[in-house]
Amino acid sequence: MAGENKIDEEKLTAAFQTADRGYVDALQSYDTDMRHHEENLQMVNDALKEKQHERDQLKEEYEQRAEEQRKYEEIEAIVKKKEKEHKDKIEQLTRAAQYVQAHWRGMLSRKEGEKARKKKKKKGKKK
Repeated sequence: MAGENKIDEEKLTAAFQTADRGYVDALQSYDTDMRHHEENLQMVNDALKEKQHERDQLKEEYEQRAEEQRKYEEIEAIVKKKEKEHKDKIEQLTRAAQYVQAHWRGMLSRKEGEKARKKKKKKGKKK
């Protein structure tokens, strides 16, 4: 009986050692997989941080360009307003110059007409 128990014990010990080796191998495999997953996770997190940083830079650049665009549009509106004011002023000055010229010419015509009438009167009296 002791011999049979010894054989059974050896079989059980061998089965235990096989199961223990399988457990240890599985545990080491799991640890290795977890290390790889953590490394991959760290790489993904690093890539994410880099992309977030790039996004933040792009966002800042967009905001700067939007501000520049707003300033450009504001300046453009001011320039258009000034051009309209300048055009209106030129039109006003042109109308004033035309008015003055028309009255000046009218005054000169009246003077010439008056001189011509006086000459006709003088010629008419001499005869």
